[in-house]
Amino acid sequence: MPNKTLILVKEVTGSGNTKSSPLNARFDEQLLIANIRPAELRWVQTLLGRELYEDMIADSAAETNPPTIPKFTNAAYQTLWDLDLQAFCAFAVVNQSLPDIAIKTGSNGLIMENTSTGDNAGVKGMQVKQDSNNSTLQVYREEIAHYLCTNIADFPLYKHCSCKCGENEGNTGNRGVIIPTTCKMKHQRSRNHRYNR
Repeated sequence: MPNKTLILVKEVTGSGNTKSSPLNARFDEQLLIANIRPAELRWVQTLLGRELYEDMIADSAAETNPPTIPKFTNAAYQTLWDLDLQAFCAFAVVNQSLPDIAIKTGSNGLIMENTSTGDNAGVKGMQVKQDSNNSTLQVYREEIAHYLCTNIADFPLYKHCSCKCGENEGNTGNRGVIIPTTCKMKHQRSRNHRYNR
């Protein structure tokens, strides 16, 4: 059966080369499965664009346990996956799943469970974790966007690059000197502006 998502649940909870999230291997995968597709539509397709996202899914290996390595027949896709995209997908899935992890829905309503080994951190704990994951996702998003732009020849289906990455666009200084401005510089300036506000 063809894959419907880029990341497989075993790649979120796995170990070794397939480990890409802070969850341990004994984590209940059923809490993640229903959230994989919504997480990818919300985070991953938005970043890659529908064409590239769907082409990567079509190029990916069928689900196996453990997951197939390499995952893609397209070498450029595999490189992107290994660099940052797998981790980005995994953190997106975990972030999307956190409400279901923290608060269970049962026939008697919403429940926050405590166990013999620890207390549930509750809604506030979940929000702290989501804030942390959102910061991580933003870092990955910027790195992936920069990588796609600077390697646009390998990703012709990527349509979101408008900053001419890889080119020295050149800004003229007040003395007529051309100051090269690359995409990486612009991304870094944007990141510094956001963090220094």
